Amino acid sequence: MHQPNLSASPAAFRGIPTIEFELFTSGGKKVTPNTFSGKYLLIAIGFTRCEHICPTIAANMAAVLRNTNIPTAALFISVDNERDSPEITDQYAKGFDPRMVGASGNYQALVETVENLNASFVVTKSSKSYVVQHTPDIYLVDPSGNFIEAFAFVDGPNKIITALKTNYEL
Repeated sequence: MHQPNLSASPAAFRGIPTIEFELFTSGGKKVTPNTFSGKYLLIAIGFTRCEHICPTIAANMAAVLRNTNIPTAALFISVDNERDSPEITDQYAKGFDPRMVGASGNYQALVETVENLNASFVVTKSSKSYVVQHTPDIYLVDPSGNFIEAFAFVDGPNKIITALKTNYEL
């Protein structure tokens, strides 16, 4: 996998993501797109030990949940499965909003999930450092599981809420 560009530029178009995943959250509970059936879904990849980008992503998703009445769920996926168990990831996500779900999985499941999103991640380890890099976008999915739009982590919740309202069907 190549290393993603973590600049503060708008979400890059890399093709239409496929919303397919099978991951796990607290208590070994399986999480798939069907878990969120009937709701709009925000998806982001990251890791819990991130100091700047991932907290911004999670805070933006939580702000969307708090500031809309449109049925919406949020899924934060940790790509650092060596340090972030499904329990740790779920606890991290719920720290931003109790309705958020945190999930992870084995390496192969994460690679498939991230590739389906047309995103990327890389974990680089040495005796002196441990670096996780990833695509810092938030993906908006409709209640039928179709990709709508990707947002850069700097876009903020208002831009996502506007897209939700534009796509909301009564």
